[in-house]
Amino acid sequence: MVHFNGEEYADVTSKEFVTGLKLAADTKSEAIYLLQNSVKGLKEYLSGANKNFSAVGIKAVDDHTLQYTLSQPVPYWNSKLTYSVTWPVNAEFLKSKGKDFGKSTDPTSILYNGPCLLRALTTKSSIEFTKNENYWDKDNVYFDNIKLTYDDGSDQESLEREFTDGVYTLARLFPTSSNYSKVSEKYKDNIYTTQPAASVEGVGINIDRQTYNNTSKENDQQKSSTKAVLLNKDFRQSLGFAIDRTNYAAQLNGKESANTAVRNIFVKPDFVQADGKDFGTMVMDQLPAYGDEWSGVNLADSQDGLYNPEKAKAEFAKAKEALQAEGVQFPIYLDIPVNQTSKFL
Repeated sequence: MVHFNGEEYADVTSKEFVTGLKLAADTKSEAIYLLQNSVKGLKEYLSGANKNFSAVGIKAVDDHTLQYTLSQPVPYWNSKLTYSVTWPVNAEFLKSKGKDFGKSTDPTSILYNGPCLLRALTTKSSIEFTKNENYWDKDNVYFDNIKLTYDDGSDQESLEREFTDGVYTLARLFPTSSNYSKVSEKYKDNIYTTQPAASVEGVGINIDRQTYNNTSKENDQQKSSTKAVLLNKDFRQSLGFAIDRTNYAAQLNGKESANTAVRNIFVKPDFVQADGKDFGTMVMDQLPAYGDEWSGVNLADSQDGLYNPEKAKAEFAKAKEALQAEGVQFPIYLDIPVNQTSKFL
């Protein structure tokens, strides 16, 4: 482990991983859910049923051997170890930093043992990294410096313009931008479609809204009616079937690449396999148990298996009938937060 300037602090040993998991549990890390049902005793420690962390299924056998005891078989366990909630934390350094440990704007608040070091972070400007010369596999790190520049989306042509000026070595193009035809002709031999990223974006529903600082609702009746419909399963399902994900993705990626960006579940359908079936197929087999409306839903990547206007109308009709019987007033006003700066969406 090294400081942000590359100065060595200490070797990484297995006990650092134990400290890291204990810190995640004690601070109620938002990512701890990834492990709480996998690591033996962790769920009980988190709930307070067991206050002794030594009973949790993680043990430093020696300096270079870490042992996890799982509460159940987890065939994709190794993939969980790539998440930061499992990463090592030096106990002495943690104690020295106290409440200042891990501050996102302070490069000195953490130790590093990855391929790069954080040099600078300027809000709404840039993040700068440099190669970690003490990294164990540094010969396979093919950069010396990386600079990520903030873009608020207000200038659609800025990425291409600054790429042309040599500011960037790589820039994203948006087929829906005003200058795309000119740019595609200029760089036609060097434009490519990247592989889909591991991250997934979706629409979240706030079913217990408490504040209304920004809203289209004009009175308490509209607020209470909106809350009531969002608690209704059929109404939520109608929203899910009503969203045309392909056309939405086309707003940013263009029609030709829109399907590439579409995913129907939170993980790749072929992420894990069991009994000769991949995860997506197993989920599809179980979906009809939630209702007939889920029959025939295709969860494969690169196609919109959820968009179905007829199902959306049917689910909405069921919801409306039940809700009106309860005194809910229609129409319903849904507030959707948007980025007012960006011109891409």
